[in-house]
Amino acid sequence: MPSLTVDADKFDELQPWFVAQLIEDARRNLMEAGLSGEALKTACGSVVFSVCTLLDNSSSFEVNGKEYSPYLAFSDNDETLFYPGGNSFLHEYVFGVLEDLFSRGKAAK
Repeated sequence: MPSLTVDADKFDELQPWFVAQLIEDARRNLMEAGLSGEALKTACGSVVFSVCTLLDNSSSFEVNGKEYSPYLAFSDNDETLFYPGGNSFLHEYVFGVLEDLFSRGKAAK
């Protein structure tokens, strides 16, 4: 089992890359559903922002009367899980990464 390493700097370095992956996956699925152009960009932003706020522990959920909250860590697929020591803040990257990807044409295909 990997060891948990509290490294906020490494975690923060990885967050925008993860957000970019979420945007690319959302874009692909939304394009398959028939969206394009500005509607595609708006929907990508909305969907990914919503998912990221859930991952950022902005809302908990209940199972059998017990409250649970997600905490995100990144694995380097070796022996380490990188954890920021608290909540992630993926949602803060969504619209900047979205603008970057769409302006470069990476996500607009």
